[in-house]
Amino acid sequence: MNTTAYNKNVKLIFTSVLVVAIASILLPLLGLLGGVQSVANDVGAGSGSFYIVLNFIFNLILLAAVCLFAYGLMQLKEVVDGEAKSPVNILFIGAAIAAVSAILGFFHLGIVSGLVGIAVAIVYVVGYNKLKVANGIPENAKAGANLCFVAAILILVGAVIGLIPVLGAILNFLIAIAANILLILGWKKAVIAE
Repeated sequence: MNTTAYNKNVKLIFTSVLVVAIASILLPLLGLLGGVQSVANDVGAGSGSFYIVLNFIFNLILLAAVCLFAYGLMQLKEVVDGEAKSPVNILFIGAAIAAVSAILGFFHLGIVSGLVGIAVAIVYVVGYNKLKVANGIPENAKAGANLCFVAAILILVGAVIGLIPVLGAILNFLIAIAANILLILGWKKAVIAE
């Protein structure tokens, strides 16, 4: 395995995961603030268009980061050896579905977005589960994939709970914070020390 190319692609993936994590934490907060502003609008206290624009911008950033994640996985698949190619391909499929989910985020489709999120989480659980035991990647990458596997399970649980009105969204948000931290740590761990 070409460690220079491997590290370049894993660093690209790490960067995209970091941006996805930040955007996916800020988007629900913007939604909450926009909702508060909407209530204020009803009583004549201003316009919520600022939050609509911010929400659009962060959805755009999220979509770009997910596409960057998919691109990094596509490149990584060409660098890893043997058994690791299949799990990386599965993660790429998950990233492609996540891009669809990010596009749906522009339209606030609620339950549809939630169901697509569950599909993404299932694909990630399968991909990371296979990657954590695959030959063809360094041991530190397997340890990182294990953290990402736990994160994917949390994302799946959060996505299912998120279908419950109000309380589900709050719990999903808290679970997503923990899952994003694990994803960041997992991909950071996958970088080979130079």
